Amino acid sequence: MTEISPSGAALFFAAVALVFLGILISMVELIAAWRFARWAFRVGPRVLRLQMVLPRPVRSPASDEPGTTPTGRYKLVSTGECLFRPRQFVFGRRLRTPFPIRGVIRWLGSEAQVEGRLPFGGILVYAAWVTGMTIWCILVWHSPQFAPLAPWILLGGWTLAGLLCWWSIRYELKRARRILTELSQALERAAA
Repeated sequence: MTEISPSGAALFFAAVALVFLGILISMVELIAAWRFARWAFRVGPRVLRLQMVLPRPVRSPASDEPGTTPTGRYKLVSTGECLFRPRQFVFGRRLRTPFPIRGVIRWLGSEAQVEGRLPFGGILVYAAWVTGMTIWCILVWHSPQFAPLAPWILLGGWTLAGLLCWWSIRYELKRARRILTELSQALERAAA
């Protein structure tokens, strides 16, 4: 086997460290979203933005406890703003992805503006994982033991990561829209 350069090994271990940092950030974001901390709903890239007719809540947000729909949870944080997220089950058979969309609803007159964001921690984990795998493949590319496998591992890893991200984001966008539909029905019932 050929010698692995110290700088290559350092890059690989840096990518592994970023995976663990991403997991830590994901845990912090998960707890913050569970507690409806506003900052957790404003971090990460926006993947959902739409305007829709949504009844304005009639309850006072100061005394309001989080509400539940079959798919999500929501909390009124002011008279014109509501946070929503998917329900988080500790045990159960609900499907979980690394990208649960967290959303903010702001009422502007008779319409509401909705923004949904991906969590930063999940993105960091996936990016660091793909980077670490790529660095490893480059490092062992010239090794007689791994040379035949390295291109296939690289191609397979990138394909798997891409498909998982694509499918997870599509699934989470559908779930966010379902939460919005359920929330609209709950707000209509509350207004009646």
